[in-house]
Amino acid sequence: FTGTPVGNDASEGRYLLDVIKGEAALQLNDEGFVSSFHARGSADFPQEVPVKGIPDGVLHDGMLEELVKKHSLHGEALKRYILKEVEFQTIPRLLRLPEEKRTGRLANYCNMHVHYGAYHSLNRTALLHDVKSHSPKMYVVAKSITKRDEKCVVMIAREMGFKVMLEVLRIAGKRAGFKVATLDELGDFNDARKNLRGKRFRVLVAESGQAGEGVQFRHVR
Repeated sequence: FTGTPVGNDASEGRYLLDVIKGEAALQLNDEGFVSSFHARGSADFPQEVPVKGIPDGVLHDGMLEELVKKHSLHGEALKRYILKEVEFQTIPRLLRLPEEKRTGRLANYCNMHVHYGAYHSLNRTALLHDVKSHSPKMYVVAKSITKRDEKCVVMIAREMGFKVMLEVLRIAGKRAGFKVATLDELGDFNDARKNLRGKRFRVLVAESGQAGEGVQFRHVR
């Protein structure tokens, strides 16, 4: 039992203690049955500290500037983004869409130079041949992961390029000597005995629509 033994009345603590001791030990004193820590600053409690670069405290909108890492578009990705932005501002059919929907569709082109549904054939070949130009953000993510040897999780929506991110990281992994898992290998990724430090799978790419509440990523640094 952990936590506060008294919820509403002091007698509840006595009742809980009797349950823990059992009938055979009711005549014995209470020593050894309950440990009470009155000072939260005690060294007996684990200390939580934020990851380097992450602000401490409750997350709120005002922390976005500190949490978000910005990266500029360039190359083919920037060209395609500008062309699409012009289309959303000039084509009547697109202008009739709600502004929020137009912004959401345009956001797809922040991650790669084509719509995620067009990632095949020549578009796929061009992107994988020059990731830095066709998908600058994914290039930076892969580069950052390659420089470190800690387990990590990358979460990305299908519409924002899940398949592309997975393929880019697997190619980077072959060059740098690490393997990339998906939710299909979640059990192997979380295995404390075989994959505590990422020896089997150092990176897991999760499609955010599938990695909902209850999904655990263990030993991620």
